[in-house]
Amino acid sequence: MSKHLTGIFLITVLTSFGQTNVSTVDCQLTNPDTSVFNIILNDRESSIKQVGEKFAPIERRNMDLPYENFCSQDGKQTLTLFFHYGGVKNEFSEFQVKYSSASDSATIVKTNNFVTSKGIKLGLSKKQVVSIFGNCFKTIKKDKYSETIKYHIDDFNNSKFLQRFKYPFYYAEYEFQADKLVRFRFGFEYL
Repeated sequence: MSKHLTGIFLITVLTSFGQTNVSTVDCQLTNPDTSVFNIILNDRESSIKQVGEKFAPIERRNMDLPYENFCSQDGKQTLTLFFHYGGVKNEFSEFQVKYSSASDSATIVKTNNFVTSKGIKLGLSKKQVVSIFGNCFKTIKKDKYSETIKYHIDDFNNSKFLQRFKYPFYYAEYEFQADKLVRFRFGFEYL
């Protein structure tokens, strides 16, 4: 019997090495966020309705993509809309919300809180965020006072969400300090 179990184990191990699927299907986000401040990912009409169309994305060395910054009325929060190269003007593929810093240059918009379609906003606890999206995340940075967690969807063949937007990868990253959300960024990864 032990030879039989050993054989099954070896066959299982050997066949698993031959698989070519690079997806981490074992843990995929199932309910992604798609908007902030009623601006929907890759939706030109919603961005024009909320912030207008007079803006042109800024390119700076310290940012990974062209972007536009918008600030809450009280000056405490910054929404960054990221534009992907080759995209359509006023369509934004990634969003970031964080507490404002002195170096942020931004257009003021009529809100004091940038809230997502799933109710995510700065100041939430990790427990509150996880209660919305589930335990299917990876911790990508952690120390005594801060933690960053990340969700993803990368199974294009089985994800109607990715197929609808025609992107191979979606991510959502949440940074906490003293168990309070201080920054979040989500959208389609630029490859």
